[in-house]
Amino acid sequence: SKGEAEAAKGEAEAARAQAVASKGEASRRHADALSASQAAEAEARAQLDRCRSAHASELEELRARMSAEEARSLRELSEQCGKEQAEAAQAAEAERGSLRRRLDEAE
Repeated sequence: SKGEAEAAKGEAEAARAQAVASKGEASRRHADALSASQAAEAEARAQLDRCRSAHASELEELRARMSAEEARSLRELSEQCGKEQAEAAQAAEAERGSLRRRLDEAE
């Protein structure tokens, strides 16, 4: 009958409206999830940048300490080398003196 057809049409309209509302809700949930995901990604990137910055500072500090240690080691080596050169020069001078005395004695 006509009444049943109208009722069926009304139910179909209601079902279609419900489907549209459900689709809209799913779309909103998807947008919310996407937004949360993007926020989490941005926070992860910010944390990574902070971590890189901290490590860069630590690395610079380590490089500075290594450079200072290398400079100290080079100074120590230079001092040691200077002492050894002075000792070798003294020994050579003593040897020359000894040779001169022997030569003088031989003459």
